[in-house]
Amino acid sequence: LKWKIRIGAPGSSGDAMVLQVSRPARQRGRPSWIRRSLRCAATCATVAVAASAGTFAFLSHSASRLAVRAPGSSGLHRGLRNRRSPLRSLGLVSETKNPGLLRDPYQLAKGETNLTAPLPWPRSESEVMVDAMSVIKWFFEKKLEEDDEDEGMETQSDLFSYWPARLFYGIQAMKRNFGVNRPPSPWRPVTLVFDLPDPRNSVSGLQARTWQNLRKQGPRDVWGVTLAWAWTYVDMSAALRYRSDKEILYMLEVLTRTYPRRQVLVTEDEELARQARRYCTVRGAAWLEQEILAGRNGTQAVEALRGGMDIHYRRTLQRMPEVLQKAFFSS
Repeated sequence: LKWKIRIGAPGSSGDAMVLQVSRPARQRGRPSWIRRSLRCAATCATVAVAASAGTFAFLSHSASRLAVRAPGSSGLHRGLRNRRSPLRSLGLVSETKNPGLLRDPYQLAKGETNLTAPLPWPRSESEVMVDAMSVIKWFFEKKLEEDDEDEGMETQSDLFSYWPARLFYGIQAMKRNFGVNRPPSPWRPVTLVFDLPDPRNSVSGLQARTWQNLRKQGPRDVWGVTLAWAWTYVDMSAALRYRSDKEILYMLEVLTRTYPRRQVLVTEDEELARQARRYCTVRGAAWLEQEILAGRNGTQAVEALRGGMDIHYRRTLQRMPEVLQKAFFSS
């Protein structure tokens, strides 16, 4: 038994859509296939009305499996089985000229390659996740350049000591500008994700153990900012990888799984940026510096990030949890 439905678009010379629904032999005698066939027919009719440009041919080989082919396309793009939401299996993002609501609303923003470009939406609707150690390295290298120009001397520093506190102090200046209007989330609008120190290259075993204790606590809220560490969700201890890139990708996938978000990732890691563009738009440390400058006490915060004004951030961080003070000021 086959049903064939033709829906013509206004002003088109041919059929705008051809829907063919057939009942599989193994489901013969079961009345449930009728309901699934009607659901598929209603879905395709809705798509035909929503997509105003182009002519499409939808072929349904079963009640719950759909396929779509556009005129001029070389192949047939089959969708996945999805009884609850047949629209997700149509794959119209790359086949339509005017996809409307079926298209990812933030697809253009995710493809932005300019790491210093302003956001295409208000700050109050944005959420920011920071790859902390890559940003710290950027500010540290900038400080080295300034020291070489001014004094002509070499500077050595442990990036896991004092520098995480400087970044956390700088984030306080911009956190109030972001995430005022956003979808529900398990974390704060601004999130810092840290690497773990490699015990083989750490300045002391105590520092490595202190940071290891932090990752066992999971992401925690400190002064309106979520702090997270590597190995919390994705344990890479067997591979001896202390980088937090897998952690960041996992958290981004969790955030964007249910709701489309105006999510921003700040990183200087090119490979991480390439992979993260599936979930969000990407910016660099230079963009973050400008956002901190635009916040409250932004000038002091940026000077602290550049290695100066120690008294300001030390007084502020004295009220932090003791375990964070031990990690951030470990040496």
